Amino acid sequence: MPSKRSFGAIEKLKSGRYRARYRVDGLWINAPTTFATKAEAGIFLDSVRTDMLRGGWKAPRAARMTVEEYGQKWMQQRQGLKATTRAEYEPAGATTSARTSAARCSMPSPPTWCG
Repeated sequence: MPSKRSFGAIEKLKSGRYRARYRVDGLWINAPTTFATKAEAGIFLDSVRTDMLRGGWKAPRAARMTVEEYGQKWMQQRQGLKATTRAEYEPAGATTSARTSAARCSMPSPPTWCG
């Protein structure tokens, strides 16, 4: 059963872990992970609430990028590619992005350490 809090809710799952979630515009948003303790779940909710109050919070859905945006960012990070390799990669990305321009994905940004 969810616990009573001033912001969000914490629920113990059958696995013994805890799920933290909170409401935004009437929709429940789950934490990206479950937590080993109820206290950890509470700390997560407190940090989300603090971010919201300070204006630093972004909706998880708004933080997602399109496949095309991901591909462009990935290409920008490949500064050492030869011109022929770059030319080979770009048309493939253009074709893919045309088919999936409306698709949204929850990939993280391309890692900067990846060469």
